[in-house]
Amino acid sequence: MTDTRIVIPTLILVGLVFGRWWRITIPAAVVGWVALLMVDQIGSGFSFAIEAGLLAVANTVVGVLLLQGGRALVSLVAKRS
Repeated sequence: MTDTRIVIPTLILVGLVFGRWWRITIPAAVVGWVALLMVDQIGSGFSFAIEAGLLAVANTVVGVLLLQGGRALVSLVAKRS
């Protein structure tokens, strides 16, 4: 059984690393995460897939927003210099 404490940091890290390409990253994270959980037999069924997908979206979006916000901040600071 997978340790559920690693779920949030893993998906936030995915968003941080690949957040520049967020239109691909978010759907890929959802499909990958749901597939991983089902293959590991953590859960099954349509409702489980929806819930796991929503969790994946929420956590990946946090990582993407952190990356995009950091990029915007760096760009703003660079323009003022």
